Amino acid sequence: MKRNIILSILSGLLLWIAWPPTHYTTFLLFVGLVPMLIAIENIIQSNYTKKGKKIFGTAFLGFFIWNTLSIYWVYNALKMVGEFAALPVSMIPFRPALSV
Repeated sequence: MKRNIILSILSGLLLWIAWPPTHYTTFLLFVGLVPMLIAIENIIQSNYTKKGKKIFGTAFLGFFIWNTLSIYWVYNALKMVGEFAALPVSMIPFRPALSV
């Protein structure tokens, strides 16, 4: 179980390092999902009960790390405009979806 968490965290960090895509880090977008897929495969082939819940938790952790670090990148990019404006603008991706 610990190995799956480490693989999920590694996946989130690799995806974050590849953002924003530059010439030297773009390949990490292709490699970044591999640790998470390995962790999910480990869960599927194990004898855990409630495998769906464990897969969701593993994927959630990795994508939460990626999303949080990417939003931090947006905040730092906007900080030169002013911290008062940077914080609300960087929180826009976290807003809940509005139903139409």
